[in-house]
Amino acid sequence: MIYTDLMCPKFLCEKYSQVLLLGWTPAKIAMFLQAQLLVGVVKSRNRPCMIREKSFVRLLNYSRNLSDINNVLLDPKSRETINLMTPMELYEAYPRVQLNSWTAASIGMYLNCKLLLGVYKGSGRSSIIAESSFIKLIEYSNSVLEWKKVYV
Repeated sequence: MIYTDLMCPKFLCEKYSQVLLLGWTPAKIAMFLQAQLLVGVVKSRNRPCMIREKSFVRLLNYSRNLSDINNVLLDPKSRETINLMTPMELYEAYPRVQLNSWTAASIGMYLNCKLLLGVYKGSGRSSIIAESSFIKLIEYSNSVLEWKKVYV
């Protein structure tokens, strides 16, 4: 498969400088590719990882939409109950995320990078994540996998 819009993570950070405000770095963007959140070519011995710009913009839009959802969840008139869990509890409750190379540490990193709703603390044990946002990220990851199938 040949993509015409492949870019390295460093170039994507330079082109879309607003991602630095989200805490995204080239290394984290490469991890997003490994975790099936982006479409591209994984790094090999002879070439760096390359990411489709379209999938990167799609993930960036997902993050922006998540902040809009955050405003709704904080509405005191909302009657929804929010189930809060630590990254380790989510990892244990949803063992299939291991298939996408997710770990409890990477789940905490997704929270830090504004891909999940919750409160991030430096130590993963005290970070809490809204379970509904975690489920939405899993659904997003599944949609990326479906998107990849279309291009194969």
